Amino acid sequence: MTSADDRIPQEWRDDLVEAIMIHAAFDGWTWAAMNRAGTELGLTQGFVRLVFPGGPLEAIDHMMRRLIA
Repeated sequence: MTSADDRIPQEWRDDLVEAIMIHAAFDGWTWAAMNRAGTELGLTQGFVRLVFPGGPLEAIDHMMRRLIA
């Protein structure tokens, strides 16, 4: 698996948002869901906040932009 040290935060956005969607079904679009998803990907909570500094709303926005593109 690639570690957080191998990619900059922005390069984790797609992978993290996909992992968040699984947790959002149970936890909603929350920091808790984001942190659980990050843990599954081997990311720290601090790194998750670097990936989406705007929190869950920024993650939702990223997901929606991917769907439209």
